[in-house]
Amino acid sequence: MLDFFTILTKGGVVLWSKTFARITGSPINSLIKDVLIEERGGTHSYNKDSYDLRWIFANELDLIFVVAYQKILQLTYIDELLVTIKKLFCDKFANLIRDTTRSHKYTFDDDFDSILRSIEEKDAREQQNKRKKPREFEETKKFRETVEGNKKLDAKDLVKPPLNPVISEDEITRNIEAIRINKGRGGKFKKGSKSSSIPTNDHSDDKKSARKKVMRVWDDKVTKEQMESLDYSGQNGDSDGSPEAIRQHLVDENQLGHFQNGHYVVQDLGEITEQDLAPVLAKMKEHLIKKNVAADISTHLCDSVARNLV
Repeated sequence: MLDFFTILTKGGVVLWSKTFARITGSPINSLIKDVLIEERGGTHSYNKDSYDLRWIFANELDLIFVVAYQKILQLTYIDELLVTIKKLFCDKFANLIRDTTRSHKYTFDDDFDSILRSIEEKDAREQQNKRKKPREFEETKKFRETVEGNKKLDAKDLVKPPLNPVISEDEITRNIEAIRINKGRGGKFKKGSKSSSIPTNDHSDDKKSARKKVMRVWDDKVTKEQMESLDYSGQNGDSDGSPEAIRQHLVDENQLGHFQNGHYVVQDLGEITEQDLAPVLAKMKEHLIKKNVAADISTHLCDSVARNLV
């Protein structure tokens, strides 16, 4: 169902091409003139006359893979075909493509036919399975309009758990009492404590009777006792929370520098060499190429960074 598939360089040299039907006009030339030369970024689809053209770049080799088909067709496997052909072609002919001293012949017809046939068969099976699988009657609009359907939908709504569970007043009272008890034992809660801060329901009756009763509050106001029990800013704090104390705890000032003859000398971290930058720049270049930046531009950017740092 394809019309043609072409593999060409960014300079316009066709390395391999396969035609499936008679081509009217020059859709490839229009693509190069209207899209590729103007560098309309972000687009990978182009309509020309009765054709729909899709393409993908291989920036590491400066290649473009273009496929064209009738735009009235809804082909769902085009993206998978482009990615698969790109990977196989680049892996197979990378060395020949980089050798610019002479022209080469790229024998790729059998490989392309095999991949295309496999992808088309896979897509046909998926489409057939979608058509064969009927919808359940309960999933249809007609079922929802029936009396039984309305009953089932109402029943589902009734069994749904509440989004915001209601907490009883007794549970709130127990939680406040637990916070007060823990505060009296040692101030703030300790990190990593295995004991639960909320008493469980399996206490003995003696402990329940010995517990001090708390007056129930019927409005939403917070009492003075509750505010004091939740205040951890007093003398019971475990450590000084000032910014200066936090800075001294997190930063080792000896690694930053030292005082000498009344002057502060910054720690010497050594000079950056080309060997230090080599692995970082290699990853940077690989990242730029993956972002569809041309190979020569990526190399130029990395060289510029190296010159400024070394």
